[in-house]
Amino acid sequence: MSGGVDSALSAYLLQKEGYDVSGLYMRNWSEHEEGYCSGQDDMESIDKVAKHLKIPWSVVDFQREYWNDVFEPSLEEFTSGATPNPDVLCNREIKFKRMAEYIFQHFKGTDYIATGHYARLRPNPKSGSVELLRAVDEGKDQTYFLVQVNQQVLQKTLFPVGGMMKSAVKKMAADVGLPNATRKESMGICFVGKRKFDKFLGEYLDTSKPGQFVDVDTGAAVGTHRGIPFYTIGQAASIAGKAVKYFVVSKDLQTNVIKVANSPGHPALSSTSLVTESFHWISGPREEIFTPTGLRCIFRIRHRGPLKECTVFAVDSNPAKLTVKFDSPTQAVTPGQYVALYDGEVCLGGGSILSSTPLQ
Repeated sequence: MSGGVDSALSAYLLQKEGYDVSGLYMRNWSEHEEGYCSGQDDMESIDKVAKHLKIPWSVVDFQREYWNDVFEPSLEEFTSGATPNPDVLCNREIKFKRMAEYIFQHFKGTDYIATGHYARLRPNPKSGSVELLRAVDEGKDQTYFLVQVNQQVLQKTLFPVGGMMKSAVKKMAADVGLPNATRKESMGICFVGKRKFDKFLGEYLDTSKPGQFVDVDTGAAVGTHRGIPFYTIGQAASIAGKAVKYFVVSKDLQTNVIKVANSPGHPALSSTSLVTESFHWISGPREEIFTPTGLRCIFRIRHRGPLKECTVFAVDSNPAKLTVKFDSPTQAVTPGQYVALYDGEVCLGGGSILSSTPLQ
């Protein structure tokens, strides 16, 4: 339970189905760190919901594991010039690994874990696996953040609100009197909280490496950046003294140069393909990736990003190393972020983006 309405209603729905429900809150970030997490507010909200539903709840501390398995690897990726996705890492390493292990070890007789994620699961009788499906509410779908979750854990997981619209979740929560029915959603990465991300990042990374912004068309220096880790592909560069808006095209660690373009639709921001070396297949690899014609499917490269058509090929017959060729040029393909593949409503899995092939 997170303190939000989605996990609260999930607990209610499971209770109505006859499950014996217990709540568990993960503490992943110290209130004493420079970041801000609404931990105390969250726990007060959970306590009210638990009392309303008459269920027990407890807290488990994963601060050390989160620091080692999510936060430090994210800092390393920022330092290397990539843009990591801590939410994907948190689901893979903490929520559906450490927390799942804790639950099944400490709560004897547990049949399932459940979360308030907007996603669905469906058994596949032929393979014996479960398939991860996009949520009914496309605007709230969270399968992108679940692309690296282990199949064995998914077989023991329930997503009670994945088949509902968010509006229906809010209405039902209010109708049944859940105390947090009108609570605002928490947005952004927990350890950043309400502060600007670059300010937070500056407290953990070396900020003494300014360099040049260079116009990708003219080759001329157009400003000074504060350090490569603070910028991501496609981001508005905010160059002081410039009336024209520039957008980040590429980052070069060797020269400490960030190339920029003067339009968000500039061809230099577009790519024709990408490579991932860490692709996780949720229900096993599709055989088509090993064929000359490849696997036809759809993809997205960010949460709520557009779903676009592509062809996927295994590199060196390795199902975890893929080339994803786009049917049409795709903007702002960002190393460190994840590519998620879909066959219709079924999420096939995802992997961290290693590189992309520029349009020009």
